Amino acid sequence: MDSAHTCFVHRGLFRSNPAQFINVVIRGTNDRVVAETKGENQKKSGEKDLRVLTNKKEIRHVDEYHYPGSLQIDYWFGKSHLVTHLHVTPNDTGKTSVYIRMGLQFGFFTRAIYPVIWLITRKVVKQDRAILENQQRMISRMGKRSFHHSLADMSAVMLSDLYKSGPRANKPEWEQEENVSFKL
Repeated sequence: MDSAHTCFVHRGLFRSNPAQFINVVIRGTNDRVVAETKGENQKKSGEKDLRVLTNKKEIRHVDEYHYPGSLQIDYWFGKSHLVTHLHVTPNDTGKTSVYIRMGLQFGFFTRAIYPVIWLITRKVVKQDRAILENQQRMISRMGKRSFHHSLADMSAVMLSDLYKSGPRANKPEWEQEENVSFKL
């Protein structure tokens, strides 16, 4: 749920150098965290990425995490829609399996775009995996987790709070909302 990493880890696939301020509304409830990115537009001409597959400039992006380990990622480009479902299952200390399913709707071009999206997604997952494996090596080497958060990863702070307290199913309805802005 950390949009800010995409500019660095997935440069050129989607998003490039942070160039525009966007707003993110992050809501935490008893068993979920939702982050909606507002105000993101396609970069200036010359900077090409995944969004050139549509001719829409404005992007709607929502990440919705459900405790204990499901994430839905939605991108809308006008009427076109790309949705990804991730389900995470811990296997052992420091080991996790991630199951991914995707769907897309690009109108008449859906069948033609699917192989491109599939290849890009495989590369994105490979890049994310490399980062997470390196992070796990560092945690193992140092013997503890030590994270320092910024406004760009406020959703990670809410997720961390949810894991520390567990779902609040038998507690009064709880909701927290944060509005943050950063360059994306």
